Amino acid sequence: MKNNNFSLLRTGQLIRFYWLNECKRWLWLYLGLTALLVFKEPLVNVVFHLGGPGLDAFLTGLFLCIGASWLFSMLFTKRGAIDFLSLPAGNAEKFISRIVYGTLGLVLTAALANLTAGCICFLFIWMMESLSGNPFPADVLRYYLRPDFRLLGGPWSPNCGARFIFRSLLSIILIWALILSLFTWTGLLVRRYGWVVGVALVLAYVLIVELAHQIFGFMPVQFRPFVAATLLLAPVFYYLAYRAFCHARIANHNRLGL
Repeated sequence: MKNNNFSLLRTGQLIRFYWLNECKRWLWLYLGLTALLVFKEPLVNVVFHLGGPGLDAFLTGLFLCIGASWLFSMLFTKRGAIDFLSLPAGNAEKFISRIVYGTLGLVLTAALANLTAGCICFLFIWMMESLSGNPFPADVLRYYLRPDFRLLGGPWSPNCGARFIFRSLLSIILIWALILSLFTWTGLLVRRYGWVVGVALVLAYVLIVELAHQIFGFMPVQFRPFVAATLLLAPVFYYLAYRAFCHARIANHNRLGL
């Protein structure tokens, strides 16, 4: 349904409709990510000899990237496309409601899963400490309790200052806004394999920046130009995603979602 009159009321009703129909899916995603974060340590340490707080950030980031590319997964099937495209709302309302609903759902699910996994691991360590009588190192306890250890791969010093912490948090938010917009676009463009294309684009960008730094000696990106570039590129990716969504068809036999 095409409707040029954008309505915030219909957008809110769509978000409520999504939640009522997909609350069980979010519960399973939350339980699955929590279980992965809890049991990853013994499995990964034994098989790959890897571990540490950086692994939590990697798994959480992978969850967010794949989730962003599958925000419009209902378009992957004919029945899902019929149900979604026939909703009594305009394209802009469907797209914006899905972006807001899906992004908030992914972020909250990832945050709650990390918090739950940290509490479970801390309780397990506390029980083992009580039974054995051997205190665990303080850095191990901090790893399971502090979000800067779990999600950022290391501590934030109390002496960093409010300006540094603000810039760091703003940089993290802007980076993820850019990444989520990119993966939303690739998910609508390439459908099921959008996250693969998104990962390839991110890796190619990182490789190009690293090569330019090694060969030409380019300095790292400064804060203000980075903010300006993100504020420009994220809306561009969302606009491209919206254009791909407007071209979505019920029966699409092309490999690209156009």
